[in-house]
Amino acid sequence: RYIEARFGAMSVVSVYLPSGSSSEERQAIKFSFLERFMPYLRKLKLKRREYILCGDWNIAHKEIDLKNWRGNKKNSGFLPEERAWLDELFGPTGFVDTFRSVNQEAEQYTWWSNRGQAWAKNVGWRIDYQVATPGIATLATAARIYKTKRFSDHAPLIMDYDYDLLLNRTARACVISPVLCCIPVREPGEHDKAVFKAGVTETPVAHPATVGHHDQSFRIPQREFSIQTPAAVSQGAFLINRVGHDI
Repeated sequence: RYIEARFGAMSVVSVYLPSGSSSEERQAIKFSFLERFMPYLRKLKLKRREYILCGDWNIAHKEIDLKNWRGNKKNSGFLPEERAWLDELFGPTGFVDTFRSVNQEAEQYTWWSNRGQAWAKNVGWRIDYQVATPGIATLATAARIYKTKRFSDHAPLIMDYDYDLLLNRTARACVISPVLCCIPVREPGEHDKAVFKAGVTETPVAHPATVGHHDQSFRIPQREFSIQTPAAVSQGAFLINRVGHDI
């Protein structure tokens, strides 16, 4: 899955990379996708745009990124070839793992198996990322994983950026993954908010920007907003309440 929203010189992308855990055939498909996706990412890096790619990448990068790393060296999601692919992405290709740029602590997981007591014992994996171009990555100021409530086997990764998505200048913004949600931080007026739910715009306002969603375009205000794709709604992205505040 690849869904991109553009705000001036900034793009925020919701991505989902294949899982290979169910069979060798699925792992082969995953390797094929990674091989084809890397050239595309290199092309993105060369554009005069800032990118944040949010979502489930289905790979834990380093030993710190999963609880039982010793027992998973031969399992999909922590294979040497997959980890080397992320080494390339965060190395020569030039993208940044923005979570690790502001949080180097252990046991910071975003996915837990539904088997056993993985969630209760925090036996998890960090496989959800916000992968960014260097310019916007340097503006990441905070990162947190929302675990107060559980909606699925994944937990939302929330990051703050000192950047205005609509005006392309420094101002606070919040991005939530694995789903596509962006919130420029401003002080909204009473009728100055638009919320997207499954492609439906509520409360149109004056002086809007335009965001493309598949083959449609929606008009949104130049102030506080959230974007929720159909997938986002099903994954609990509606938890956003107010700009600049934790959920």
